[in-house]
Amino acid sequence: MTPPWLTVTQGTAPLLVSIPHTGIDLAGLDSRLVSTWLGRRDCDWWIDKLYDFAADLGATVVHTAISLTVIDVNRDPSGVSLYPGQPTTTLCPTDTFDGDPLYNM
Repeated sequence: MTPPWLTVTQGTAPLLVSIPHTGIDLAGLDSRLVSTWLGRRDCDWWIDKLYDFAADLGATVVHTAISLTVIDVNRDPSGVSLYPGQPTTTLCPTDTFDGDPLYNM
């Protein structure tokens, strides 16, 4: 069973399009955040619209409704940087990519 925060559109072609960072659902953490804007700022706002044609071409399309602030669904759980030398966040980020704290202390 697919969880409600995950959308999988099954295609017929041997192509998978993963769109992991378009979600804006803060999973009930709104009150713990410095601001809901910061909680959604690192979202890839329009990527799902940009690749909206992919399913029509037979691609399987996977995307999540959960914000990158809650969990970075394609992050290596070991914490290895995807882009060495570049700003990065953790699996469950506590700061934005700009280093701004996400949560009230």
